[in-house]
Amino acid sequence: MAAQTPYYTFLFVGHSQQGVKAAARILAKAALSSGFKAQAYCPKVRGPGDGHSAVARIGKGEIQEKGALEYADFTIFFDPSLLKERAKTLKEKSVAIINSEEKVASPELKKRKVKAVSLDAYAIGASTVGKHWPATALLGALAKAFPRIPLKAVKSAIQSDFYYSQEQNIAAADEGFRAAK
Repeated sequence: MAAQTPYYTFLFVGHSQQGVKAAARILAKAALSSGFKAQAYCPKVRGPGDGHSAVARIGKGEIQEKGALEYADFTIFFDPSLLKERAKTLKEKSVAIINSEEKVASPELKKRKVKAVSLDAYAIGASTVGKHWPATALLGALAKAFPRIPLKAVKSAIQSDFYYSQEQNIAAADEGFRAAK
């Protein structure tokens, strides 16, 4: 049996299945256009208060693994309130991208050596898309944190995924890239 080719894992968590699902799908499209193999899907919600999640796996070779994701290399939080309950489950030396008005400082993140990237994706969505839609701003921040998928590929995937509001969502990704700190 051949060894599994290494790949990167991404977990999108939020309160809206539509937002996390769209973000995972757009990331997978951007990865495919950047020469990677990719998969994206939404696992079932475990219970009340768990929020919604979507998973993306990206690698150079075939990705044979399916199913739930225990730990991710990148966790993207659509709502900072979900960080508190999930901080202890973050993979050591991973990256957390957090939709937050303020820079997030968490002892649990520090203990696990998680790099925290924060930006006010709600405000970016409100000013560019016209509603509190954090998905495309968070994808811009992810492109900054994971340069193997360039912002140009993310913007192209956004353009192919949205029938309406393409320019506004691309502007949100640009602003998310700039705002990530």
